[in-house]
Amino acid sequence: MNKPSVLLADDHSIVLEGLTRVLESDFNIVGTAQNGHDLLESIRQLRPDVVVSDLSMPGLNGIDVLKRVRAAKLRTAFVILTMHTDTEIAGTACLEGASGFVLKHSAASELPRAIRAALAGDAYVDPALAPHGSLNFLYPNGNLRRASPDLTRREIDVLKLVAQGCMLKEIAGILNISKSTAGFHKYNMTRKLKLKTTAELTQYAIKHDLITGVTTSTSQEPSQVSFRR
Repeated sequence: MNKPSVLLADDHSIVLEGLTRVLESDFNIVGTAQNGHDLLESIRQLRPDVVVSDLSMPGLNGIDVLKRVRAAKLRTAFVILTMHTDTEIAGTACLEGASGFVLKHSAASELPRAIRAALAGDAYVDPALAPHGSLNFLYPNGNLRRASPDLTRREIDVLKLVAQGCMLKEIAGILNISKSTAGFHKYNMTRKLKLKTTAELTQYAIKHDLITGVTTSTSQEPSQVSFRR
């Protein structure tokens, strides 16, 4: 049975060596990269099942590469590896489509779990992040299934509220964002989905079972940090 292919990226060779030792028994390490531009090119050439990328790298950082991979419609799953415990950074990665977020100091135990979750279509957030703030805003409702591969999770939250009949001012209050930000998300959805009216957005939400289940940033932390996508 072929092992899943994994591409590693970090600007320190000693880290890459350590990650390879941790993962090579269960995964096929198809390559390594030490900057964002090389990583992007390696992804295009090797098409790995999963990329494990450091957040901070020369040229392009991990999230920059992730954005370009998603824009190119490549199906490689992404696990972000970092020293930072800032949940806002984790949230940015998750909203851009990362399947996992793992802290470097716990990589030996948590990274294999995150990769397996990504391969299964799940998402995984390092449990060590839980004490640093609510994880609900990372993966709202514990439900990571996207109505469209082009929609961010925040856009899906806005879509759900639009379908419930909420006005932009109400959406802004519920999600703790500005009215202009809510309007920007709505505009982006209509552009991405090639729809024109609120009624069409509502029909789309109904079709994809997105009428209920919006979680605000003030809700309680979830009991688990590994959720079904």
